[in-house]
Formats: sequence, structure tokens, C-alpha cells
Amino acid sequence: MEELKKVPQELSKVYEHILSEVIELRNRPRTLLLMQWICLAESPLTVADIRFSMASDDAYIDERRQSCSDLKDFVGSDERMQRLITSISGGLVETIRHKHNGFVCVQHIDQPVNDGSIVQFIHQSIKDFLLSGGLKFLAQYQYTTARMTTRSHRRQSLAKATIGYTSCINYLKLEDVSIIYDSSFRYRIRGPSQPFVRYATQYWLVHAEEAEQCVR
Repeated sequence: MEELKKVPQELSKVYEHILSEVIELRNRPRTLLLMQWICLAESPLTVADIRFSMASDDAYIDERRQSCSDLKDFVGSDERMQRLITSISGGLVETIRHKHNGFVCVQHIDQPVNDGSIVQFIHQSIKDFLLSGGLKFLAQYQYTTARMTTRSHRRQSLAKATIGYTSCINYLKLEDVSIIYDSSFRYRIRGPSQPFVRYATQYWLVHAEEAEQCVR
């Protein structure tokens, strides 16, 4: 935990200012969800993965719909999602495109996003800040009361721990994805070819175990 304990004080103040003053109040629930996913994902997520993972959160899911793309707040394209990411992150998150030659370049907002674009913080210190108290700092702005209760803090901790599990399960149920195991116990996915399928099928159990540890 040594690497988490000392984000420079000046940077912490800058990040707090961005989260509390630059990002619009109405966007902060989405901001928190985005930051949680980037911090807690078991592997890097693409822009398309983020579109579907955020749409599958309990706050946005509607099981009367046939798929995530039918949900009211679903972002319909990677280009729109990229612009939204920049807006709701206050510029703290970027997308990086991996070229086939192995080099990496920053993906500009006005360029098309390809399947290889991943979402990440612009600097490691942002993740350190969020994990060492920044997520809790951001979460408090979702509440209208000036003072949060212990129960509210507990609810935040549980939400952070279960976000990966619930979103993966919601997505797999909503998109009607089937996992078929062969004789060697290797799985094949039967269902839609949308993004986030592979992540959800590969890591839902990992997230479930993490959530179980939190509630004990």
C-alpha cells in the first residue's frame, strides 16, 4: 500500500477541484461509475466495453428491454462515448489506440475510434488518488445532504465492490449470452458479438468473489 499513501498534496487538490468543480453535478453519478470501472477492471477495457459495462449497471438496467442498446441512456457509438468520457471525466481519462505495428498513440476526439482503443487515466497518480479516497470523495456529491451517514459510506463500499459482478451478470442476462463448455472444460460463447461479452464471461466470477469478501 506504500504506493497509494502519498499522492502529492498539490495533485490531490487539483483532482478534487476537477471532480467537485469542473465536472457538472448531473454527470457525477456517471463519472463515479466510469472511474470505478477503470480502477477496478481486471483487464483494460475498450471504449466499446465501457459503453456496455456502464449501461449494464443497476442504476440504468431495465430488464423489460431486449438488450443494452434498447436502454434509454445507452450511448450508441464509440465516437459519442469517447466525447462523453472526456466530458464526464473532466479530462482525467483518455483513450489510447494500439496500432498494429506495436506503437501506441493518443486517440484524438475528432478521430474515429477503432476496436483496439482502450480507456485509461492520463496519469497513474489519478488511479492512486481515487483508490486512496478519491472515489469516496466523488461519491459524496451524489447525495444532497451536506453530511453523509455511516450507512451511506457502507453502501458506497458495497457498491464499489459489487459493480463488476452486477454489471457482468446484468449484461449476460440481458443479452442472452450462453456459455458452452467442451470436453476439455474450455468455454465457447454463444450469443451476440457485441463488445463486453468476453470480459463479462471471463471475469464475472472474479468480481463475484471480490464482492463476497467485502460483505463478510
